[in-house]
Amino acid sequence: MSILDIKSGKREYMTLQAYEDYFFNNVIGDEYQVMINPDTFERRFTASYEKPKSILGKYSISSGLFSGMGTTTYNFSLILDGTGIVNPAKKDVKKELDDLMNVLFTKWGDGGRCPNYVIITYCHETFRCVVTSVVVKYTLFNPDGTPLRATVTCSFSSADRFTNQSDMKKKISENEKSWFEDFSEVISSSVKNECDSLYNLLAIK
Repeated sequence: MSILDIKSGKREYMTLQAYEDYFFNNVIGDEYQVMINPDTFERRFTASYEKPKSILGKYSISSGLFSGMGTTTYNFSLILDGTGIVNPAKKDVKKELDDLMNVLFTKWGDGGRCPNYVIITYCHETFRCVVTSVVVKYTLFNPDGTPLRATVTCSFSSADRFTNQSDMKKKISENEKSWFEDFSEVISSSVKNECDSLYNLLAIK
């Protein structure tokens, strides 16, 4: 299944591009284009509310006040086909899966993986996110056991919190300012205490 772009008249497929930083500036590898667009694309928004507060362990007050929006999540499934029916040029399910996984994760030297920042482009929208889970289900095999088809169920979490570079710099600046003010207060208090002790010792105060 594909989406038809009204303006160009061309078929549009979901694409995934990996980035190494939360500013989404540094691209990793090539863009991955899915073989078949997902039948469904779930985009979930959550809201958080204050928990009930107890008073003297006897009474509780349920404020129900809105405290903020939670992280947006995205869920969908991709079909990787190696029969040649979908795309005669792509008959290796293992390679397709490796290409997809290399977009979602960066391999470490010890064989481990670290999630990449990923931009998903689909339905004329872009979603900045990081992968939270991947489930691979093989559904068709050659007589020799080679997989011919697989369903890859992917879950992502929004990474928009720090995608705006100016906002990120502002946040860092605010944290540095807060740290400096706290540090200055501690130093001032320490110096005052030392002076008081010295004055007491010399019987000046």
